[in-house]
Amino acid sequence: MDGITIPGSAAVGRLIIDDTALAHKVAEVVATFITAGQQFTAYDVTQALRKQLRTTDIEHARVRLIVNEGMRRTVVMQTGDWETIDGVEFRGGTARLYRPYQRPTTPWPVQLEPKITKQLPDLNAPTSFEPL
Repeated sequence: MDGITIPGSAAVGRLIIDDTALAHKVAEVVATFITAGQQFTAYDVTQALRKQLRTTDIEHARVRLIVNEGMRRTVVMQTGDWETIDGVEFRGGTARLYRPYQRPTTPWPVQLEPKITKQLPDLNAPTSFEPL
């Protein structure tokens, strides 16, 4: 992993990952969620990266920007297979949730079977009408 240690930083003794490397790692994690069809938030991606890169300082704010922009540009806008739900309650705050698009279970428009409530007369049947 490329990175440098910055003495006196918030993460003393931890590696700092540059933006390009972080974007590649984020893309890998997001791809695993998408391939699995599993809903996720940017924080889920951050947690997965922190678990994967234990000696590297992973800042959630940076990950969130990459996830949100990447999902907006490539997945949500282009494929239509994923949707974004903003304002989901999450750990005392709110988050943006990405999930596979939830297609209706009933096709629209709904095709209803006609229900006959009264028998209509057969217009082709002979009548007993006699002219005057």
